[in-house]
Amino acid sequence: MTWTPHQQPWDRTHAAHLFRRVAFGANATELERALADGPAKTIYRLLKPAADVAAFNREMDACETLSLPELRGWWLRRMMLTPHPLLEKMTLFWHGWFGVGHNRVNHAGFMRDHIRALRAHALGKLDALLGAIVHDPAVFLAAGGANNPKALPNEYFARQLLARYTVGTGQFSPRDVTDTARAFTGYHVRGGKWRDVPTDHDAGPKTIFGQTGTWTPADFARLAAKQPALARRVVRALYRQFISEEQEPSNDVIEPLARSFAADLDIGKLVATMLRSQIFFASPAQRVKSPVELAVGICRTLGVTVPTLPLGAELAELGQNLYQPPTLKGWPGGRAWINHATIVGRTKLATRLVGNKKFPADPASPEFQLA
Repeated sequence: MTWTPHQQPWDRTHAAHLFRRVAFGANATELERALADGPAKTIYRLLKPAADVAAFNREMDACETLSLPELRGWWLRRMMLTPHPLLEKMTLFWHGWFGVGHNRVNHAGFMRDHIRALRAHALGKLDALLGAIVHDPAVFLAAGGANNPKALPNEYFARQLLARYTVGTGQFSPRDVTDTARAFTGYHVRGGKWRDVPTDHDAGPKTIFGQTGTWTPADFARLAAKQPALARRVVRALYRQFISEEQEPSNDVIEPLARSFAADLDIGKLVATMLRSQIFFASPAQRVKSPVELAVGICRTLGVTVPTLPLGAELAELGQNLYQPPTLKGWPGGRAWINHATIVGRTKLATRLVGNKKFPADPASPEFQLA
């Protein structure tokens, strides 16, 4: 099966599957509208909602403080109320991809700005996203790049950029490491501030991914974004996010989409192709919801909001502490969310969120645990 557009009959099962994967969930009104509008119009609306998303996000931004628990709570509230839930889903996806956590950064302002940068580029161009990341002090601190002196280029930081954030392990050479490190010399995070020291830059020629020039961090982002290995990594990760965690896709499935993505670097277009495809709708595979997806999905389905400060703490106990992924690899996801301790906690959480509301499934059932 290829990435051809969905041709199957459009019914409530398909509509509910789409909303669970893309928008955390859907209430009865949203499902009825989706059934009336059909898949094409519904998917377009999820990708490009008519509401003023920018105004909503400005309003939410104004509420954020420099308290980590409050930042976590405001993000959960944003997820519950946003007119563009796919944008928040993708922001959460990139949060896991980069794995930047406050335990490594120890600066709430940098963490706030990091998540805002992810949100700004979550459905935009990959080169723009990487361009923001290579000037993000939270990334430098999390990945060991606080100091990048010309006299001793930081190769540890360069390896993190290559292995974790871009092309992946085994897809770069020792020369890529040494010259990427040289490209970042003169950029430091000291005293809680981002510092660019021009006299500490290595202005000599560098060879990265086979390309030679007097490269800077912005050039590294541009060169990395064009690498086929990175395109494949992103496509595979989004396949896990939207289609299946259990079934590893073959190269025949991944390669056509990876080539297309590498050509234009358009994340939104890549997601749209996945959502409109036969693969997305054919025999939808079960996917274990993360704690955040579980809680936000129940709230959006029921059309309710709950106090998010205590909810953020409870979700952290269930394994998903926003602003604090466990490692640079992010959260492992999949069946790692489920164990003897968390299944009890997830069921108790679902029961409390549902409360006395009527809901079509028992909160202890797989309906609440799977997407």
